[in-house]
Order: sequence, then C-alpha cells, then structure tokens
Amino acid sequence: MQSGSSTRQKRIIIKSPAALTSDLSTYTIEAFSVNVQQLRIDFEQFELNQPVLTDAMLECRDYFEAGGFRLCGVNSGQHLYLPFNVAAGIDQVTLTFTVPTRWTGSIWRLIVTQLEGPTASTKRRSSATSSYAGSTNTLQDLRNIFASHHADYELLAPAGCHQYYTELTGTIRSFNYQAMLGSNYMPDLSYNICIKSVASASMIEYAFSKFSMSMQIGDAEGYDESCRATVHTTGRQEDYLMIPQGILAKNIAYQPTYYCGTNDNLLVYASPPYLMHFSSDDLTLDESIETGFSLTYRLRTSIL
Repeated sequence: MQSGSSTRQKRIIIKSPAALTSDLSTYTIEAFSVNVQQLRIDFEQFELNQPVLTDAMLECRDYFEAGGFRLCGVNSGQHLYLPFNVAAGIDQVTLTFTVPTRWTGSIWRLIVTQLEGPTASTKRRSSATSSYAGSTNTLQDLRNIFASHHADYELLAPAGCHQYYTELTGTIRSFNYQAMLGSNYMPDLSYNICIKSVASASMIEYAFSKFSMSMQIGDAEGYDESCRATVHTTGRQEDYLMIPQGILAKNIAYQPTYYCGTNDNLLVYASPPYLMHFSSDDLTLDESIETGFSLTYRLRTSIL
C-alpha cells in the first residue's frame, strides 16, 4: 500500500518507502464490510528514532500514530488492536508515520487486518439457501454473507483490549522495551493487555524478567498507593502496571493491584479475567528507571 492512498482490502501490508522523501506517510483503511469490528496491526518491523528527553518530558520526534496511540523507538514483534466498528459509526482508520528527522534507520512493515464479527441484529442462518434469500447479489451482499459464516471469532479481542494474546504461554513486553539498551517506554500512554482464558486453566502466572517503572519516591519495588494515589494529585508521578486479582508469589497473603518501581524477577499469580493495564504519565524524572517490562505468562491450573 502506498502512502497517501486508501484501501478497503481485508488484509494489507504497509511498508516504509525505500527512501524518506517526505516527513509524512499516511494510510487510510476503509471498512471491508458492515461487519468489521476491529483493526489488528501487527508490527513485523518497526524502528524509528528513540524518544528525546527535554525538561523532564520524553518526546517522540519521529512517531507512528493511530487511534490515540503515539509510538516511536523499536516495536518489532508488537501488535495493536483498534476499534473499527462500522455499526458504531467508525468506518475508516488512518495510520500515520511522521518522520521529520528522516533518520536513515527508519523502517516499518505492518500487517493490517480488518476483523469481522456478526452484527447485533444478525444471527447465523441454518443453511446457505436461507443466507442467500432476498440477496441482490451485489459485491457488498456477498461480503456480508461470507462474514456471517466466517467471522474472525478467534482473532477478535474482548471489548476494550488493545493487545490480545491467545496462546497458553507467551512473552509480553512494554512498547519500546529493549533489554540491553535501556530504552524508555512511551510517555502519556494508557492501554489494556488481555490474555485469552481457557476452560482447562483457573489462573495465570506472570513471570517478569525485568520490571522498572517510576514511582513517586525511591526506586525500590512499589505497590498500590506508592504507584497511584487514591485522590488525584497534580504533579505526582504515576506510572504503573495494574494487575487485577493478583497475588505475590513470594507472599501470597499480599494482594496488590498496582505495581511500580524496580522489581526484577517479580512473580505474580492472578485469577480470570486475565487483564493488565499499563499507564504512564507525561513526566520522566529518571530515564534509567522508566525502561518498562518483559514477562512470560503461563496459564495454570493451580499455584502448585
């Protein structure tokens, strides 16, 4: 797909140009059918300039922007879900790469997929014959009929999820996490990470190889009030990872919800639904701490 163009294709590949001759590259995705509900973006390759710290604020000078997200740095292997609900009035999404520095190392390759599901007023028909009843046989009719029987059920994320993991085990990293380089997570970001539950598992294990997010005071491990104030306080630093219904493996009597500070080798168990919420403010007081997290999750039947 070329910059400045639009498409209705269900699945497309967006690649960076061979040479950056413009500061702006835009790609408009229009709904494939009336049954489209979400847009999934897989960042096969994603390398932009790292954010720059100025007056205690990180800024992405080169960045990708879509659906309220602004990302820079290295995000290869990450993915993102955006609302794309035609029934709710969202019939197109624009993806933008802004690269004023025209850094020669900039590269991106995105796989963009429109995910379909049945509309609230649509039920599965019992046969192909009934599906075709009353059809005018237009291209849009055929798309709607196909979608009603072949919707992307396995790929659709639960409502409100911006990342969705469907395997029994896997790795999750914060955006722009790089273990050896000490890069920083994105400022002013808020998103939900979801993991698919299965009947055979009753809990999930989060094993962090690295966890480092700022806290108001100090750089040790922090929980709950140390990470997020009960009463909003202007100017207070509040970066945290929220894990609902979690317990600490090292002390199962302790059940924090908010995690911050530096806590490598953190091990947390949690009950379903399996959800984490990442939140960062727009302040960066110590670059060496705001480096993010990397974890391996595993669905389990018990703690033992």
